[in-house]
Amino acid sequence: MKKVLLLSCFFISVGFNLTSCNNDPETPAENTMDLEGYVPFDMSGSGLNITLMVPGKGKTGVEPSSATHENQLTYTVNAGPYFSLVFQDEEPDLELFKTDLSGDLTFSNTIISEKEGVIVYRSKAKDIDRFYYHFRMVKEIDGMQYVVYDNKFGEYTEEHIEEMIKSISTIQVQQPL
Repeated sequence: MKKVLLLSCFFISVGFNLTSCNNDPETPAENTMDLEGYVPFDMSGSGLNITLMVPGKGKTGVEPSSATHENQLTYTVNAGPYFSLVFQDEEPDLELFKTDLSGDLTFSNTIISEKEGVIVYRSKAKDIDRFYYHFRMVKEIDGMQYVVYDNKFGEYTEEHIEEMIKSISTIQVQQPL
């Protein structure tokens, strides 16, 4: 019963937020998200007290899953081969991360965009002639700062990264009943 109530509240909240964005002529269209094929995913079982919208089985062919890596204070959510989010409880230092990107000996990295605390970059292994996109950001969740990023070994397009970032924007902190 609690899960049904939580999911109902979540859908009402997401629906209200999306309706509000669509009715405001000042709001850019890029702030809305097509949620077709997405499902609410509860990460509280992994220790992170949030729900967010992720691609469902109908969109990816696999059920979304999550895991906790307690020794690293890391929480992951995976939804198919092109959707993998990592939430890590670490000191959020994006400037240090940018320095690390430029000094990477394995990958050649180029920052594509940096806005609103989100770094999107293109990464190419130095011995392979193709590149993939990745992101890193800081997200406050229930009063705590988390560094959020994709699986750095994932083969993501820019569109995959946009979907992951938009999914993060749907995060709802679960309140105890």
